[in-house]
Amino acid sequence: MPRSKRRNFTADFKAQVVLDLLSRRSSQAELCRKHQLSPSLLTLWKETFQQRLPIVFQSDEHFSQQQARVARISRLRPSRW
Repeated sequence: MPRSKRRNFTADFKAQVVLDLLSRRSSQAELCRKHQLSPSLLTLWKETFQQRLPIVFQSDEHFSQQQARVARISRLRPSRW
């Protein structure tokens, strides 16, 4: 029996599905049926969304500091490509 190809979902799709769930436009069961998702996957997306939500409200200064740190580390590590 051939294996089915693993589906990949965009970040926009995941966000829209989770927003539909949280806004109660659709129940979890409805969304799972509509998009052929497992309930555990939808729960994982919802938990990830809720954990990362505070990042949206971080100040631009904090974000800029993080970007500068990443750039500094990138310069220190030679690229392997």
